[in-house]
Amino acid sequence: MTKIYKFNQGFIFFIFILLSLSSLPACDLALSISEEPVFSALSEYKSLVDELDFENILKHINFFSSLETRVTGYPSFYNASSYIKSEFANLNITTEVQEFEVAVPLDKGSTIEVHLRNGSKVILKAHSLWPNFIQTCKTPPEGIEGELVYVGAGGEDDFKNRDVRGKIVLAELSYSPPRPEKVKNAERNGAKAVIIMNWGPRDKKVIGRGAIKWVWGNPTPETWPLMPKIPSINISRAAGEYLKKLLEKHGHVRVWLRLDNIREWVKAKQPMGIIRGTVEAEKFILVNGHLEAWGKTATCNSCGNAAMLELARVFMKHKSSLRRSIMFAFWDGHEIAEAAGSTWFVDKYWANLNRNCIAYINIDSPGLKGASVYVARAPPETWDLIDRIGEEFNINIKKYMPRKTGDNSVLGIGIPYIGIMATYTERELREILNWATLGWWYHSNEDTLDKVDNELLMEHLKLYASLTVSYTHLTLPTN
Repeated sequence: MTKIYKFNQGFIFFIFILLSLSSLPACDLALSISEEPVFSALSEYKSLVDELDFENILKHINFFSSLETRVTGYPSFYNASSYIKSEFANLNITTEVQEFEVAVPLDKGSTIEVHLRNGSKVILKAHSLWPNFIQTCKTPPEGIEGELVYVGAGGEDDFKNRDVRGKIVLAELSYSPPRPEKVKNAERNGAKAVIIMNWGPRDKKVIGRGAIKWVWGNPTPETWPLMPKIPSINISRAAGEYLKKLLEKHGHVRVWLRLDNIREWVKAKQPMGIIRGTVEAEKFILVNGHLEAWGKTATCNSCGNAAMLELARVFMKHKSSLRRSIMFAFWDGHEIAEAAGSTWFVDKYWANLNRNCIAYINIDSPGLKGASVYVARAPPETWDLIDRIGEEFNINIKKYMPRKTGDNSVLGIGIPYIGIMATYTERELREILNWATLGWWYHSNEDTLDKVDNELLMEHLKLYASLTVSYTHLTLPTN
């Protein structure tokens, strides 16, 4: 695959961070090593946290969410990328827009018909699960028909003692397992198609978007066979409950479905910015989040994008006090290409990330309305610091090992991945939300500004600011 990497004028020091320092000749951009005190204790950054301005954040959220679905290759995504570049320019933050190729799927329409025993048909609204990058997974023009089989979450154990050969399976949306694995499990067991019902309350008619790409990042010739090849489709929670009731009542239900989609190769445009430290400038903290998003995008991830821009504004004001550098990355290809942007970045700069990146702080979906339980996905060596920051703001943060989600493309390099966000109580998830950890409106046109808890969002922002500034100056390791 052709990879294109273009540099903006004046972006020499970005290369300085990512490439070997010893290979650069002396020039005007050479570092000025200073022994002046920087942020030397956690208490000293309280003034920085106090400078975070919610009006700025709200301005950014309003802009990003006004673009609605911003998928790589679509004008809305390029508008978002240009906006970030412009905001960084206004702050005098050196910026680059990285370019590489991504396959973009286009949904040309999807339909499901339920064939009832009395001869009548019920049509259900649906969206195709976006193609898996290599296969388009569409049906023949005449569609396909088959017996429906409910497989719960769609994990490996859910297919045991169920004959799904030549049938169409119905699974529930969750991260246990995620969509691609549900589809792959169905394919392995001989199913001809997959229907995935949304999570959330049982009466919700919201249809979320999703992808079934099996391979993380751009596929290779060796990983092509891993891609799912059977048609897959999304329906609402209410429609899924309707199908489940039919199965409970009649035992056998037949459905017909048709979906059509195509694939195009387009240029990704991934905006990056960097604020250079004053002592160990070659070392950097990578603050990141996905820019590509589905639906109205307010919580996922306009809030995260807005938070990153506001963090950049405040840290730029205090750049003379930063011991280490801070890089801001707005990932492209997050949704349709399974973290293609972060994977491309790690592949291209693996050695230098391994040598110089201190921490990888992922910001995704902060400020979910109704959320109350803070969860951190991070390696154990970061837990002491997370606890100290939580105590600073009187917040209890539950800590778990990181997993390969949320653009965790650094898993295995040795860079600590840290993702912190508030979600819902176990009782709410189990009894009300059907495990909608990111809200029932996730990846849909219902992801609007009213789903954002402003106070909770600001609380998240303070945590991110504290975590970032800690890594810019603390003696390592932190524990």
